[in-house]
Amino acid sequence: MKEMENGFKNNFTINDRVIEPGIIFDDGAVRVEALRNGHISSRESFSFRIQAEGRTIVFSGDVKSITELTEWLDDGCDLFLMETGHHKVADVCGFVKERPQVKRLVFIHHGREILEHYEDAIETAHSILGTDGRVQIGYDRQIIELKA
Repeated sequence: MKEMENGFKNNFTINDRVIEPGIIFDDGAVRVEALRNGHISSRESFSFRIQAEGRTIVFSGDVKSITELTEWLDDGCDLFLMETGHHKVADVCGFVKERPQVKRLVFIHHGREILEHYEDAIETAHSILGTDGRVQIGYDRQIIELKA
């Protein structure tokens, strides 16, 4: 077991590296792009777009504004993983509703709105995006299938 500077212990090796905006991985089968976002101005924060097997996933990271992801969402995606730690369900759903090319929205990294008022949050999401599976609130260890 290795101990790091802050007292955190692990039994694995961490290989860190600096991430820059743009393509950060591409082996011909999987492509990952990083987009710097404005979460906290004094730290580096990124959103990611992953493309593989004809599918696209957009992971928001902690964004200051959902509008930071406009270009990627306008391009469309099969799955949009959006944090709610700093955002309202209604605002995000309204933004996604204007983009039918975003096939599925799953809320992650939950803020107080979802943690304290889950039933109201899911009702709000369904009232804006419907109950056909286009929107859901994610949970730990969830497996999400991307169907053809």
